[in-house]
Amino acid sequence: MRFDIILIGFTFAIGIISVGIAIAIATNLRRAHGFWQLALMFFLEGVYATAYALELASTTVEMKILFNHIQYFAVPILAPIWLMLAMKFGFRDRKLKWWQGVVPLIIPTFVVIIVQFTYYTPLDWYYTFAEMLEGGPSTLGIDVLVLGKGWLYYIQAFHNLLVLALVGAMYIRIATNSTGIKRYQSWILSSFGFAASVFISTTLFNDTTFGLDYVLYAISIISFVVLYFMFRFELFVLTPSAHQATFEKALDPILVLDEHHDIISWNAAFDDFGKDVVRFGMPLAKSFLPEDAVEAFKGNETVPFEHHGKRYIAETFPLTAKHGQLNGYIIRFNDMTSYLERIEKLDYEASHDALTNILNRRAFFEAASAHLDDPNRRNGDYAVMMIDIDDFKIVNDTHGHPIGDVVLEELARIIRTSLDEHAILARYGGEEFVVFIGGARPEDARAVAERIRIAVEQACFTVGELGIRITISIGIKGGRVGGGTLKETIKGADEALYISKRSNKNIVTTVL
Repeated sequence: MRFDIILIGFTFAIGIISVGIAIAIATNLRRAHGFWQLALMFFLEGVYATAYALELASTTVEMKILFNHIQYFAVPILAPIWLMLAMKFGFRDRKLKWWQGVVPLIIPTFVVIIVQFTYYTPLDWYYTFAEMLEGGPSTLGIDVLVLGKGWLYYIQAFHNLLVLALVGAMYIRIATNSTGIKRYQSWILSSFGFAASVFISTTLFNDTTFGLDYVLYAISIISFVVLYFMFRFELFVLTPSAHQATFEKALDPILVLDEHHDIISWNAAFDDFGKDVVRFGMPLAKSFLPEDAVEAFKGNETVPFEHHGKRYIAETFPLTAKHGQLNGYIIRFNDMTSYLERIEKLDYEASHDALTNILNRRAFFEAASAHLDDPNRRNGDYAVMMIDIDDFKIVNDTHGHPIGDVVLEELARIIRTSLDEHAILARYGGEEFVVFIGGARPEDARAVAERIRIAVEQACFTVGELGIRITISIGIKGGRVGGGTLKETIKGADEALYISKRSNKNIVTTVL
């Protein structure tokens, strides 16, 4: 088995995966909580691993040195980026001061520049010589580059050792000042910060490089562990737990279906909704749901739904995998009962008179106009009657406004019971009432008005031990669809009402 090829391929894989992770984080910074340092760390690691794989695959010392130089665009920068990542993790809401980002990069930047002159010029501050060592068992048969270490190499190594130790210490500080998940994360991350410094320290005990660069593989493993523990609780604990709690603890009933619309699961809220009528594996079409609702669900449509006296808006959500493959569906029954009742109450209050519980003036015009605008009634008679209490001021002045309110309530009841269900009754204002009767000629409306007038005249409005009698005056105006406006007809009825008022009251007057 060619272990040399396996190692080179494995190293390439580390580089490609690292760059892929960097791109994924950089293009989803919001979901990665703004950890651009993490994206840069994996990008640098990808450059390091890819260039090292090419170095291992090269067969000449010149090519190995070229790819080694490419590695050094990344290697010196890794430790400072880890430090910035630790700062970001521990102090997310605090912006770094400019010197906190610049100072750790001074030596690494100098190293990046100097290394590029090594071998190609007499400058030997970082590497003193370069030669190729023939492969053996310890290198899996791969010819490796051996480099002499200059004084700048040791300065860079001590710098990395110090920075990584500082990373570990910083995570310890974060852990001691944190609780819960962040505390646990910080202890794990601190241990790997110190572990990285241990691997770096091994490079200080020889004056030349030797064998394979195991530091790369150790740092790669540590980087993936850092990534895992930084997002472990969010991706593998918190998020699944949140999803599970959202499902199980949701107050709205939820059904889970497979891709064939067979019932797979349901939450606790569904137990009170319909647990006795569903079972695992039951086709949705054979459940308690009506056929039209099932068809709507299969079309991913939103459906109004009533069950056990409650009103729901049922929504269907497809469950798809990352590559768009359909796995199933969720049907959520949003309990809208209280909301709809509240809306209906507000609508009722907006359209009805609070005292008499009949339509108010605005709602009257809307209802009457809708009747007249109905295309099925392009022609047809209608009538409007205006009703007013005679001398109602005397009632209020003598007995008080609360008694007057009782009289208005009872009068509205008498008028309403004297009308058929198609007539539109409203309080027009004060003690005035208006009635719209569709399909009625003036003489038809007059017969109704006389019935109302007599009923009021004969009624005794009782409040406690007090009995009050009143009379009303009524004016009627007939109209025809398309033959004038509703307001004009109401104005005519109002004029007829005042004729009744001036004619001793308690009479019905019709005007043409």
